[in-house]
Amino acid sequence: MSNIPITIHYDKNGQPDFIFVKIRTYAGDAISDQRLKFPYQQQLLAKTVVDGMAEREGQSPQGKQLCSLWMVHNELELQVRSELDLFTLAKKWPKYLEKYTHSIEAIDNPNSEYNNFIYIYKREAIISRNVERKCSDEASIRLFYGEARQNVLTGRYPCTEDDVITLAALQMQTMYGDYDEGKHVIGFLSDSDSLTEFIPSYHYGSKSPEEWERLILDKYQTYSGKSVYMARML
Repeated sequence: MSNIPITIHYDKNGQPDFIFVKIRTYAGDAISDQRLKFPYQQQLLAKTVVDGMAEREGQSPQGKQLCSLWMVHNELELQVRSELDLFTLAKKWPKYLEKYTHSIEAIDNPNSEYNNFIYIYKREAIISRNVERKCSDEASIRLFYGEARQNVLTGRYPCTEDDVITLAALQMQTMYGDYDEGKHVIGFLSDSDSLTEFIPSYHYGSKSPEEWERLILDKYQTYSGKSVYMARML
């Protein structure tokens, strides 16, 4: 593969001394790519990386249990079990792509950019919504909110126009605080081309930018007084 998110750093004598792992999170309203550094070892278990990410994000022990490390490609996502070695999985990745996507290129050209993947630290697949809603850990709620927002905007969570407006209004509350009638007027979003950060592309063309903005601002007003924490919980 031409570019993988786990690399070994060598000292001046050519000896391996550190492992760097690049991991993406959907942290609230932003996408964040972070790099963790570990002492060199022949194996790097997913559990070690999850522990590092949980500490970096400030999660509680309860919150950490709700998250996992994922290997993500445009056509495939695999959750990594805690006891598995990341180096071994990286070598096997082209075979996983061929097995689950039936791509000939994955095996025939292992150095192709098609085989590239990223690590994402996000919600455990088997965690139910009820369990997630009982979590009171603020750092974990920020991650869950960010993931949900990303899934809506990319169309992975198809939703109604009313749901889109509600999520956009909550996003406004988390980003800008309480509604300000002198500041948050028509044009606040549309004039800066920011609406695409609030409206999924499959819904965007159904209304004019001004109409979308009016509906979002009307809903946004109803969330005044809600903290960032509470807005993400809703």
